[in-house]
Amino acid sequence: MKKFTILICITLLIVFSGCSGCSDNEPNFDVVSNNVTIWEDSTGGYSIILALEVSNLINAPLHFKESDFDIVDETGTVIETMNSVSAYPPVVKRSEVAVYYDAKTSDRISDANVKLKAIPHIETEKSKIKGEAVGTTGATTGGSLYADVLVHNASSRNEYNNVHIAVISRKSNNEVVSVMTGTIDSIKPREELEIRVEDRLKQRNLGADIVTKYQLFSYLDP
Repeated sequence: MKKFTILICITLLIVFSGCSGCSDNEPNFDVVSNNVTIWEDSTGGYSIILALEVSNLINAPLHFKESDFDIVDETGTVIETMNSVSAYPPVVKRSEVAVYYDAKTSDRISDANVKLKAIPHIETEKSKIKGEAVGTTGATTGGSLYADVLVHNASSRNEYNNVHIAVISRKSNNEVVSVMTGTIDSIKPREELEIRVEDRLKQRNLGADIVTKYQLFSYLDP
């Protein structure tokens, strides 16, 4: 009987504690905005632009993993699936926001005015990442399709490899309309580099009267 009681206790501990590194049973993020837009190019083709923002609800840093998104219309019918979409940045502190961004051409859309919504399949985990981040110190925009970003490694000892840079472009109402990205292979201690980041949909032309805010950041791979 004593062995049986111990076995039950162990089973209950496993059930309620879960596994190390797994996602929490309760939601640990909130979808702040669900922005899916359609852009028609000069040839009459259509592209879907996904910019879904999520916030961290827990005190510890949260790692937003690559995720798949179903793009559905007003009736809930799946129009497209966007696979392995990354968050910018992938690790955020409490109340900070990450943006899942991707763009793809679609042959399933025949009307640019159709309303679309993203259904996320997001997995998260508390981050164990430690270390000094590389920070963006400034940028000049050369239009809406690219930006020249100045990146400074403030560390006097650490060299960083594979540094990702992202510039999020927003309208005055805070709607995300573009994310420009780039990568620095290596940046030495105290080094300052200029990098040009570009939008994935290079043919898209957003004027200065549309884009009014730029959010800049850099991060290292988890």
